[in-house]
Amino acid sequence: MAAAALVLLVRLLAPAPSTEAKLSRADRYFVLLELVLLVVFFLSLGAVAQRFLEPRWLVMWALVLAGTLVPLGLRGVGHRGGPAILASCLVLVGGLALRIVVIFSAQM
Repeated sequence: MAAAALVLLVRLLAPAPSTEAKLSRADRYFVLLELVLLVVFFLSLGAVAQRFLEPRWLVMWALVLAGTLVPLGLRGVGHRGGPAILASCLVLVGGLALRIVVIFSAQM
């Protein structure tokens, strides 16, 4: 009896979102959190922030922004194929560029 009630309830309830949809939603939140933390990082630096914005580091900052903003824009284009591979590569390159610019610009 209880099993039949559970089966009936499961059929009546809306289907749960897939794991892929949940991970995609969480990823969107984390990318937005990363952007907010980058802004807070620059605001906390004060006058030292000029060191991070020297012309030699602008290409790296462009890669960081491309690695965070372009995958957000590509999210609506498609889930499989080229856009997903491009988004994945941009995230990896942007993350590496962020680490390079933060570590090396503080040392120079």
